[in-house]
Amino acid sequence: MKGTLDTSKLDIHAQFFVRVPLWGLVQLGTFVGGLHEGIGLKIKFSVADGAVRLYIKDKDVRLNVQLGVKFIGHINDDVKLFTI
Repeated sequence: MKGTLDTSKLDIHAQFFVRVPLWGLVQLGTFVGGLHEGIGLKIKFSVADGAVRLYIKDKDVRLNVQLGVKFIGHINDDVKLFTI
């Protein structure tokens, strides 16, 4: 994932990528919106199916991933990206 965060408004614009064997880095979608409400991205792609969500909890920006990826399996995780 790469992008920008407006720390005064907590608005984000970011791209979500996954690395697929034999295909390399594939962009699955773009997040645009506010972290207070949470930003979701449903993914329906030839090699991946599921959803990712960016949100803020306390002062932590978090990423929740529920994704099935061909050749890799399922990714079900909720991780802290950084603290603001």
